[in-house]
Amino acid sequence: MSIVGVTGEPATRIEPFIKDKGINYLIAIGGAPGYQTRGIPHSWLVDTKGNIVWEGHPASLKDQQIEALVKDFRPWPTLKLGGDLKKASAYVNGGRLGDGIKELTKYLKKPKDDTVVPDVEKALKRIEEFGAGQLAGAEEAAKKGDYDVVLTSLELAEKSFKGHDVGDQAKARLRALKKDKATKNEMAAAAIFIKAQKNIDSGQNRFAMAYLRQITKSKKYADTKMKAKAEKLYEDVSTRP
Repeated sequence: MSIVGVTGEPATRIEPFIKDKGINYLIAIGGAPGYQTRGIPHSWLVDTKGNIVWEGHPASLKDQQIEALVKDFRPWPTLKLGGDLKKASAYVNGGRLGDGIKELTKYLKKPKDDTVVPDVEKALKRIEEFGAGQLAGAEEAAKKGDYDVVLTSLELAEKSFKGHDVGDQAKARLRALKKDKATKNEMAAAAIFIKAQKNIDSGQNRFAMAYLRQITKSKKYADTKMKAKAEKLYEDVSTRP
């Protein structure tokens, strides 16, 4: 979970305030699309999909609301192992989880330092659990009709776990979803939806709306669940300044 501050003030004005208050979290200087308010302080709670699930005065935000949001959050695994395991750490921290697993597994076959073996075993377990979680999360998202999440999760798993069983499973599942009569249009619409989201993130709302219209106006996607998501996002973007 991360905290991001949002301000419409210029950098030259906000930087002294940041130093004076000892603020050590990210500040979005210049504001951000979708995060406008007339009252200060004002907070937004954003889920792992980028959706605003709550907003209001920070004093009224309860711990239970935050805990409910992050209970299924799977943080990206990281390693801080040096020496002979420095290469494995670099792979994992650089997103090459499949290669990291290979290095860790190779080390366990002929460990040079028995004292680090428990740490290596824990690291392997954590990484493999993360991969299994990515696959399981994609299946749960498919049941809900969130095919943009499905596509993102499986593509990430395929790329990061390349050369490992998790990557192979993700690749096979992607291929099956894109070929299956019931889901191929969902996946095609999801790819367009993701492009729209990227444009929104960069403040290019006009281009985002053009992408969303490709979904909402096409007969090809008329019966998809992604169409409803696209219509909702289009309505939200169209009302933004």
